[in-house]
Amino acid sequence: MKIGLLDLLACPICKYWPIKLLIFNWETTDEEFEEALRGLNDIMILKKLTRIKRGKDKFEDCINIEENSIQDDLVRYKLSFRNYIEKVNEFLKNLEYITIFTEGSSKKVHNKAEEIYKEFQSLKDVNDENTIKEFIDKHLIKIYFLNWYFQRAEIEDGIMICDNCLRWYPISESIPQMLPDNLRSEKEEIRFLEKWKDFVPEKILKEGKPFNLSSE
Repeated sequence: MKIGLLDLLACPICKYWPIKLLIFNWETTDEEFEEALRGLNDIMILKKLTRIKRGKDKFEDCINIEENSIQDDLVRYKLSFRNYIEKVNEFLKNLEYITIFTEGSSKKVHNKAEEIYKEFQSLKDVNDENTIKEFIDKHLIKIYFLNWYFQRAEIEDGIMICDNCLRWYPISESIPQMLPDNLRSEKEEIRFLEKWKDFVPEKILKEGKPFNLSSE
């Protein structure tokens, strides 16, 4: 699962949003995270990492900047520079609901994304298009970095939690599993909680729905 998906997901049972995301480990390798960090000093590295495949052996840049607009993988559609910053700040707010338990380069990448989010928030009350365009030009390499982290890095194992109804949804082998209660396997999901109980909040271990360790 890519963390950018978090922006689209609400609890399928109670429809609450946002959902919290806890990341236990990554399918993306530490070496790939290291390369993304190196890309902060070389935009060509990040351009290569974020290319989009369009047909056989054809790749395109993930960011398209025109005279009065910008489009990338974060917002998906063409916007004015002012509207782009507004939408990206809304998108980056997802960082407030993410906790990662990995260390090394993945942690450094996540921390850097949080730093960039704070920089982008400094523009929330700025309305002048030219000022925002200058900011984007100056920080373009960071926009590529965010595109890579949210849309290319892949979670292998984790859990999504709804604070409203206390339902939890496992991410296993990179696949988010958000099934209705009656289609979930109690045996498999208790096994999942047991495996990751050191990282799962105590409230979910004891009261989480539809299954928890107190129901064993």
